[in-house]
Amino acid sequence: MTTQAKKRRGATYELQRGYRLMIVPALIAVGIFAIVPLAGMLGLAFSDYHLIRGTKWDFGFHNFAKMLSDKRLMNSV
Repeated sequence: MTTQAKKRRGATYELQRGYRLMIVPALIAVGIFAIVPLAGMLGLAFSDYHLIRGTKWDFGFHNFAKMLSDKRLMNSV
């Protein structure tokens, strides 16, 4: 392998490394603005949280069972 080929390969490696480093801020932004709110939403969906009455953190499927037994949901579907 000639020295010129080594230089070309090294430059390509450096560019690829730079491209990978540019992805890091995008992944952090996706984590902050997409994954964290989604996790919070799922946490609230499985809890019985009310702003006025205070917090009651009973985790379970009670909210989903209540929703599926509601006649308004079945009429809307």
